[in-house]
Order: sequence, then structure tokens, then C-alpha cells
Amino acid sequence: MIITESKLLKLNVCLAGLNWFNDNYKEGVCLDVLIKDLIEENKEDWANWLLSRVLKKDDDVKYAVYAARLVLHIFEDKYKYDKIPRKAIEAAEKCIADSSKVDRASAAANAANAANAAAAAAAAAATSAACTAAAAADAHYAAVADAHYAAVAVDHAVLAVNYAARDAALAAVLAVDHAVLAVNYAARADANGKKAAYKKILAYGMSLVNKQE
Repeated sequence: MIITESKLLKLNVCLAGLNWFNDNYKEGVCLDVLIKDLIEENKEDWANWLLSRVLKKDDDVKYAVYAARLVLHIFEDKYKYDKIPRKAIEAAEKCIADSSKVDRASAAANAANAANAAAAAAAAAATSAACTAAAAADAHYAAVADAHYAAVAVDHAVLAVNYAARDAALAAVLAVDHAVLAVNYAARADANGKKAAYKKILAYGMSLVNKQE
């Protein structure tokens, strides 16, 4: 896939992103090269944004769920007996697997219900993390914050599934937006290996793009 200025404009790229692209690729560039260069420039969030917009709707959902599952263990390490986020992911995966609209809608509803509980757990973790200004420096509170991000990643992945199960154009756009957020929160959850987490998730996204072509 070749990425050009006109394609980025159709995707509603931000001005900063467009200027950076034009400074580096006047004639356009292959997507895989662009993603690699963005990673080297520490612009993984831009790479994530782009991948989410060139993926088909169902692949966006797979992308979001993959990211959430990648960091699910961070939440479960901190909250060993709370399996609600895991159930949310499993419901989301069932929605991906189901082909009929009725089954997808049912699975999406189940995923959304599980996600609401996961979001509540995430909010509780966020409150705990906010109790001290030194949260980022303290190992305990840092672990709580990481678990919070993992739970929010799950929440956004499930929301991506829920929106993708609908046919409305706005729902499709929202599915993409939540896929982006799921990936970004997943990377934040893996604070110690953020670069590695991003690389793994982006590589999976590229594998989905390659299957589309």
C-alpha cells in the first residue's frame, strides 16, 4: 500500500502529521516503510493512528482486541481474582468470530456489559493511583496505574467491537477511534516495555493490512 499526501488528507490527518510527511516523502511511500520510520522517530502513536484508518472495520476490531489481550496480564497480576476484563475480552473475541448480525450484536452487548464492569475496576484503580503525587515514582502505585491502563485498553477494545457490530457510518468511525485508544492505552500499560509493546502491536496491525491486499 502506497501512502500519499492525498490519501492522508482523505483520512483527515492532522496538520503536524501532514507537514512531517511532506518533509520526508514528497513522492509517497510504502506503508510498511512509513510505519518503520515512524517507530524510529518515536512516533508510534502516529503509526497506530494510520494503521487504524487503513484497516478494514473487522480488522480494526481484531487490532484493538489484540492490544488489550497483550496487556491483560498486567491487570490480572495486580488484581488476581478479578476476571471481568478477561471475560470482556473473551466476549469481544466471540463477537469477532460470530458471522451473523444477530450473533454479533448479542456478543457485542455481552462484551459491552463486561466492559462496563471493567471500566469501573479501572476507575477504582485510577482513584488509588491518584492518591499520591508520587504515583509515577512509587513502585506500588505505578503498578496500580499500569493495571488501570490495561483495564482501560480492554474497555476501549470492547467498545470498538460494540460499535463495529453496528452498520451506521458514525459507529464505524467510533470503532476506529476506540481501536486507536485501545492500542495507546495498551502501550501505556506496559510502561517498562512501551516501545516493545508498540512494536509488537504495530507488527500485528501490519500483518492484518498485508492480508487485506
